[in-house]
Amino acid sequence: MTEPKEDMHEFLRGYSHFKSADWAGNKPHPLKSFTAAELVELPTYYVMPLGSSMREAVAADMAAENPNEVKIKSNRWLPDNDLAVHASEFGRNTFQGGLNWYRIATDPANIKDLELFANKKIKVPSLYIAGKKGWGTFREPGAAENLKDICRLMAYRFVAGAGHWVQQERPQEVVRLIREFLKNKWAESETVTNPSGLDLVHLCFEEFEPYTWYD
Repeated sequence: MTEPKEDMHEFLRGYSHFKSADWAGNKPHPLKSFTAAELVELPTYYVMPLGSSMREAVAADMAAENPNEVKIKSNRWLPDNDLAVHASEFGRNTFQGGLNWYRIATDPANIKDLELFANKKIKVPSLYIAGKKGWGTFREPGAAENLKDICRLMAYRFVAGAGHWVQQERPQEVVRLIREFLKNKWAESETVTNPSGLDLVHLCFEEFEPYTWYD
């Protein structure tokens, strides 16, 4: 990851494909706990096989795919010319920037400053948008559900036909949802059952007050 290889374009194409709704293997579901027995359920782009690098894990999964079909499908939302920019920049700068986020997030000494915000709430209305085929919502058990304890007013929207890259895979739908949120006019109020069994009722309001919330 710190020494990009010549096949950067092919690697990123495969990696992007596997985290999208295009890959049939993406079947997100709730994990009971953050333990090895449960984390093994995650795809290999999150938990790599023992002894494999990310590049090797993607290559192994791509061996079961049709490269031409992958390219055709993913080019709808990640054209080759856009991907070429990513490949060029990662090839020039490596993945150190992204990896540093994980280093900081997993080191208590580095995140100590965040303790200042412990038990604080986000008081402005908040919107959570995710793809229905994305594992991000479920990767850390309870994280999405617990947003309601951090945000005073929380709305959830899950977009069909999208995986991890929801804003690339379904840009018009994401823009529509954001515009509705900013206008404070939802098309309808609906209850969805989230992975942990809680009912997440989407906010539905004409004005900022009163808010419709869930029990």
